[in-house]
Amino acid sequence: MKTKNCIKSILLLCSVFVFLFPVSSIAQQYPTRPITVTVVSNPGGGIDLCMRAITDAMRKSLGQTLVIENNFGGSGTAAFSLTAKAQPDGYHLLGGSTSGFVYIPHLRNVPYNVQNIVPVAIFAQTPAKGIFVRGDAPWKTFKELVTYAKNNPGKLTYSHGGIGSVHHVGVEAVTAKEGIKWTGIPYKSTPETGAALLGGHVDFASAGIYEHEDQFRAGKLRLLAVTDGYRCALAPEVPTLKELGYGYTADIYMMLAAPKGTPPAVLQKLSDAVKEGTKDPQFIKAMENLRNGIMFMGPQEARKYLDAAYVEKGKLIKDLKIPTEK
Repeated sequence: MKTKNCIKSILLLCSVFVFLFPVSSIAQQYPTRPITVTVVSNPGGGIDLCMRAITDAMRKSLGQTLVIENNFGGSGTAAFSLTAKAQPDGYHLLGGSTSGFVYIPHLRNVPYNVQNIVPVAIFAQTPAKGIFVRGDAPWKTFKELVTYAKNNPGKLTYSHGGIGSVHHVGVEAVTAKEGIKWTGIPYKSTPETGAALLGGHVDFASAGIYEHEDQFRAGKLRLLAVTDGYRCALAPEVPTLKELGYGYTADIYMMLAAPKGTPPAVLQKLSDAVKEGTKDPQFIKAMENLRNGIMFMGPQEARKYLDAAYVEKGKLIKDLKIPTEK
């Protein structure tokens, strides 16, 4: 009996070693050829420039080129779909923002399942966003704006970057909490959103802060609140919506992801390369130029964040009755 048990134990150990050896071997050899990164952006866009910066930095530790392929088809959903269906071999990655995981699937039908894409790493925070009024507006604080809106239902209008965008959802979170009646007007881009405010077509705007830095510094625009979960270095005295008691944060992060089934050891090697890349002086300089904050989450931490954010934003969009295309 002891002999049989001994033989069983030896066979079990052998099977474990046989199972582990290929994974270990793959991780040690990987990568042996260039890696394709499908980027959810047109060339020259903020996401594209961010992905080129991190992949250039990763090349130094991986010893292989990371080739950028831009695909903004379906407003970025095509890139997610391609990644979800790609071979999980570590040579097909997705470069995009967390919006494709936590916002977009709740707003329209998408040709991918977020569970079929696994995070490699989250490594940067997109530029701060906030709520502006014109420099000559009577409201000095966000509280004053809200009070006026409550006392004058239906009178105010605001511009935002599109139905369901973080700019739109942030204001609607305030709308629901305060019971305000005001009208949101969607625009195609943040510059157009700001132009509508400067031109007097709306009373306030929910938009990117740094995209209106010049107008802010010149006093043409006044920032009343930051919609991200952290204060903006450009105006550290301005509170966030969360600090004002609204519980909403418009944080969007840059990330790399891979098809489900990519070997954990390969994911970890890629993640380590991202982490090392965030320390690269050229990458740091690029993020400063793009106004992106540098931070890091590995595969497990990023997955935990994405799962929680997906549920949170989905509930918020449903509760706020944000129109969807589904």
